[in-house]
Amino acid sequence: MAKLVPIVEGDGEVEAVPVLLRRLSSEVCGFHDLEILRPKNAHGCGGLTKPGGVERFVQFVATRKE
Repeated sequence: MAKLVPIVEGDGEVEAVPVLLRRLSSEVCGFHDLEILRPKNAHGCGGLTKPGGVERFVQFVATRKE
């Protein structure tokens, strides 16, 4: 089973994005074996837009054990 860890900007997206991605993956794309894990919160776009920001979150998610 494939796993997806979303990276989001704020607290509201932590709860909303997994629901949205599950619905899109199954109803629109037909993927029923995709596991959406709890998103990593960047606490605003500043955490993502600074130099190396996105890379830091991707590295964290890549080494995450779940």
